[in-house]
Amino acid sequence: MLRAQARLGLTAPVDIDFRTWAAGRWGEATAERMASAISAVTYDADTGRLSAAFVWELFQRVFSAPIPAVRWVRGGWQRVVDRMAARATELGVAVETGSRVDELPTDGPVTVATDVHAARVLLGDDSLTWPGGYCALLDIAVTADRRDRSLVFDLDEGGFHESYVAEP
Repeated sequence: MLRAQARLGLTAPVDIDFRTWAAGRWGEATAERMASAISAVTYDADTGRLSAAFVWELFQRVFSAPIPAVRWVRGGWQRVVDRMAARATELGVAVETGSRVDELPTDGPVTVATDVHAARVLLGDDSLTWPGGYCALLDIAVTADRRDRSLVFDLDEGGFHESYVAEP
């Protein structure tokens, strides 16, 4: 995996899954470990099935020195969403949340964020199928120790631990 990480100038193809592409370069075991390691970042249990270009760019960004610092948004992610909605509204976009949509307007482009089943029904398109993402999160509290690392990945199963300090 370290040999792969050192390949900074390497570009991965968009149209091949990461597992196939990485296995062809570094072997199947290394490809699986790389896919598992980056799965904690993508929140996808099978990162190896995703585009090699997408996964490879994330892998390089996350595992290349220096390890990227965590950036927290003041006010939380809801603040980001609220600002995006406000800007879209300023630009003339009608933003409606918390409403059930039974039919789409016909007077312009529409973006609907929903699960694949609801999209299939709304659009009347039975061909809309794709695997959904899933992950399990477990928050734990540990006693601080000066030997703590700020970031730990489980390369076999895609587990992830990061230490944060909250100041009041």
